[in-house]
Amino acid sequence: MKDSILRLLHWYRDALAAAVLLLIFAFFLSSSRHIQVMIASSVDAKFFPIVICTFGIILCAVNVAAGVVRGNKLRRKEIEEAIGPNVSPEEKSAAIKSVLSIVSIIVYLVLIEPLGFVIASALYLFVQIMLLSERGKRNPILYVVIAVVVSAACYLFFRNVFYLMLPSGLLPL
Repeated sequence: MKDSILRLLHWYRDALAAAVLLLIFAFFLSSSRHIQVMIASSVDAKFFPIVICTFGIILCAVNVAAGVVRGNKLRRKEIEEAIGPNVSPEEKSAAIKSVLSIVSIIVYLVLIEPLGFVIASALYLFVQIMLLSERGKRNPILYVVIAVVVSAACYLFFRNVFYLMLPSGLLPL
């Protein structure tokens, strides 16, 4: 556990440092709003601290993103060196499908409120079925029909049997 945390810190140290600096700039930006102004003018005592902190936050956000990208490259490189040629293509495919499944769950959780249960669930089911089916045997039209029917049936079941109000989102349900 400790070793994996140290590896994460090694890979993402630039992003972590930029994130800490971003929080410091955000704190100073918040604090600079409470500066008392003695003379009313367009450029007062608050102006330069707010400008400097805003630019600092923007630059730190860019550095956080660059640090994450750099960390991902380092992590991938070290994993590929550690794995080497011992991993079969099927195992790599299974690992990629697992990661994509987790990402699709996270995207589903984010989209369920704005899109609604039926639309978000149908999208999630379609993506998940596409991920789990074999490439040569995919039938997207059938998968869309299955995803929509199952999502609508679940919505109606939860609403009419359990009287549970699920997010309707874009649909006027």
